[in-house]
Amino acid sequence: MAEATIQPSGWKRALMAAEKVKERLRRATSALDAARVPYAVVGGNAVAEWVGRIDEDAVRNTRDVDLMIRRIDFPAASAALLAAGFVDHHLIDIDVFIDGPGGKPSGGIHLLYAGEKVRHDDDQILPEIDESERGSEFQVVSLEALVRMKLTAR
Repeated sequence: MAEATIQPSGWKRALMAAEKVKERLRRATSALDAARVPYAVVGGNAVAEWVGRIDEDAVRNTRDVDLMIRRIDFPAASAALLAAGFVDHHLIDIDVFIDGPGGKPSGGIHLLYAGEKVRHDDDQILPEIDESERGSEFQVVSLEALVRMKLTAR
């Protein structure tokens, strides 16, 4: 007789997915820290870091990890992420590192470049790496720079 597989409930799956994103974030930022590659967490994880400082209950999850680096640091960042188990997966105009051979780009590490536009037709450029500060576990873009980014994002 085959044993029935018990699937976790919807809220447990959501919790497990959020934990996987946090684990990827920690693994990627730890690898960059160890390699001494300057970076800043941006996007939804940066929002979560800043919101969590005020009200942990207001934090919302995101499915990917957005990291800002300097373009000149791409070779070192790539080497650090590859050593941490990520796989290079270029996607249209974005450098993405997926979580192993079976990883999905939508949940990967997305690299953005400091001082550059995300898309060629964007009006604003991203902040510089020095517009960041050390959070509890990783380097995060400053609140002022994050607000600018979110106000000008499409």
